[in-house]
Amino acid sequence: MTDRPIARRTAVQLLGATGVALMVPPLWGAGKSSAQRVAAVGPETTQGQWSAPIPGPFPLVGIHATLLHTGKVLLVDKVGAYLWDPSGSGHVRIDPPNILYCSGHTVLGNGNVFFVGGVDQRGARGPRWTYEFDVAQSRWVRGPDSRGGRYYPTVCLLADGSAVITSGKLEDGQTLNEDVEVYSNGTLRLVGTRRLRMYPHMWLMRDGRVLVADVAAKTTLLNPANWSWTTAPNMIAKRVAAGGVLLPAGPSGSTRVLVTSGHRSGSTPPPASTESFDVATPTAAWRPQGSLPQGRSHMNLVLLPDGKMLGVGGTNIETAHRQSLLYDPTTNTWTAMASQTEERGYHSTAVLLPDGRVLSAGDNFAPGGGSKLEIYSPPYLFRGARPVISAAPSTSTWGARVDITTPSAVNRAVLMRPASVTHTNDMNQRHVELSFTARTGGITATAPPSPNVAPPGWYMLFLLNDAGVPSVAHWLKLGG
Repeated sequence: MTDRPIARRTAVQLLGATGVALMVPPLWGAGKSSAQRVAAVGPETTQGQWSAPIPGPFPLVGIHATLLHTGKVLLVDKVGAYLWDPSGSGHVRIDPPNILYCSGHTVLGNGNVFFVGGVDQRGARGPRWTYEFDVAQSRWVRGPDSRGGRYYPTVCLLADGSAVITSGKLEDGQTLNEDVEVYSNGTLRLVGTRRLRMYPHMWLMRDGRVLVADVAAKTTLLNPANWSWTTAPNMIAKRVAAGGVLLPAGPSGSTRVLVTSGHRSGSTPPPASTESFDVATPTAAWRPQGSLPQGRSHMNLVLLPDGKMLGVGGTNIETAHRQSLLYDPTTNTWTAMASQTEERGYHSTAVLLPDGRVLSAGDNFAPGGGSKLEIYSPPYLFRGARPVISAAPSTSTWGARVDITTPSAVNRAVLMRPASVTHTNDMNQRHVELSFTARTGGITATAPPSPNVAPPGWYMLFLLNDAGVPSVAHWLKLGG
């Protein structure tokens, strides 16, 4: 089944606030034409630009969203799922056999999307099922059942390509599942127990441990080498429905995470505060970071190729925040960006696309955005011509040489792991800086030093110039 194209593959002219013609960046199928864009003059250069709302091709809401290495986005809601193609070449409904709404999910090393749990027909009760979405075949493959139900679980990919699963409610809809299980090559095994609140944030750190930030403010570290747990200092505040990211760092990998806003209870307005934790200096505990302009729960955080992050949507109990925010880790400041049309709060999602733009979807509570989609073009897409990747390998291994052919002057090279997000918890995105040297006709980059820094799987390779303008991404698979 196809729908009308969302955008043409050639650039489209619009008039900016000053009346100067802007070249809105095309989708990633048009790398050559995008390199010929002229710099915009107007607020778009500092605030970016949101598209008009795009009617969803199906009456489904993007409560779960995952970017696939095909460039398509898998969107899942309460009753079904579909593949949305931003290039406009067609959209396919592909419902799973069971309800995956309120599941946990991540992208495996083979590019398939692994789902665990969800909700059964009786309400907030966790089912035991697991599924892989087979990207090559566009089909759902049933996996082994979890030992207990999983409603609101978290899945985190590890350095060896396996995925660790925690939390979620059991079949009774009341009891937390304390089993810690690992999914690998179609099998599930129990590796221990830990009581964690639903949808804890989990990140693989560069030392191989997994940092876990519970919504109840508890912080722990899981060591997959022996499945032992270490208690770390508690967060400064309880943060339900808070955003969280692994902060960008140098080529050796990151040791810091950031958690933003969120509320202490469903009836308490969220604070504007944020906080960070550095596993390299655990005795320093959690530290306050730059505050938001206003408190927001259910705000999605999207890492961008230039190392900044976009805050999309969010609510303050009764008030929806349509104005997006941009966080700069180097200055520790949040800046107000362009406002979108739709409300994006509870059950909303946002993902980085391979052309450097951001897709915003979801929020199935009136007057939320529902099945409508919106696309944000960050300011860097209005600052002149984009670098071009003429040729690059499709696979690499850790520490290997990566020769990239480009006619462009390159200031940075980064790998971006595609998003897999639901309920303000992105279980897959990651920004990895690459070291490189210039050579005639291109650059020679060095792949990340270990799978702790960049777990196995597909990444978007971006080149950036000295103005922070990214290329259209080239897909690169680490680990063959």
